[in-house]
Amino acid sequence: MANAYDMSSNEIRLHKNLPEVQGLYKYDEVASGTIHHALRATVTHTNESYVWPYFFTNREGFTDGRYPPLGQRFRLKSSVDISGYPPMAKAIAQAMKTYGIIVTDEHGSYTGI
Repeated sequence: MANAYDMSSNEIRLHKNLPEVQGLYKYDEVASGTIHHALRATVTHTNESYVWPYFFTNREGFTDGRYPPLGQRFRLKSSVDISGYPPMAKAIAQAMKTYGIIVTDEHGSYTGI
């Protein structure tokens, strides 16, 4: 049974900083044309720092700014024209504009956005 987390709370969760499925999108969301949350982007390497809501580092030792910190949020510029994208890609691009993507590391059970 999956754990339920109150994402409107700032309470720190002891086992993980975010639920495993936080930031993943479902086919139904994309097919409907709307995603109402940030997406996650896993990366191979991250900086030796973190941005809230993350509260840990993966201790890779990179401190020179080459890699983003865990929890860093990136957004697609609002000026990017997505009108020519297919409907499902447009839903993803619009979520990237509105809510952004949050950097996670690839050591979880899911990889990819």
